[in-house]
Amino acid sequence: ITPVDTCIIKENIVDSLSMINVYLQTDTIPGLAYSTKVNNKTYFNLYSQLVKSNFVFIFNSFEDKTTETDIIYIFDIPAALGCYHIIDPSFNATFEGKTNAYFSNNDGDVIIDEYLLDTSRTDNRIEITRLDTLNKIVEGKFAISFVFAHNRPKRSPYNLERMRFFNGIFRGKYTE
Repeated sequence: ITPVDTCIIKENIVDSLSMINVYLQTDTIPGLAYSTKVNNKTYFNLYSQLVKSNFVFIFNSFEDKTTETDIIYIFDIPAALGCYHIIDPSFNATFEGKTNAYFSNNDGDVIIDEYLLDTSRTDNRIEITRLDTLNKIVEGKFAISFVFAHNRPKRSPYNLERMRFFNGIFRGKYTE
């Protein structure tokens, strides 16, 4: 994977009418992230891990202190400053060889609706803007779109066919 020359540009809200669930519960101890989800700001906890010189990022939202809701997984991002395309729709649990992304909406440990990377978008990107290897801190930006997986009927009326997370920011510690 090579860094791209252009990076993430600020986006405006295109869909101002859709009703979606967003989450304001945050815990800044493991790491903080936020983005615009379709048309409203939503917050995440960031968990990041360095696996074989690539990052695994997990963005989790919580309805309250314990009920997990939205989860975004982004795998195999090089541990180097730069902007990277997120291109592969497959979910590769070994985290090897591909840049992968996956999104699910949950009610605690029960998956409500699942989404795959929207490969029709060329602006699915993540940028590492700061990497402090001494203190193990990573910062960056992201913009990513997902499409409903259609592996079962959609359960929530607040989950659209396409979900766009943009103008995203993250910062937190990573583990190895």
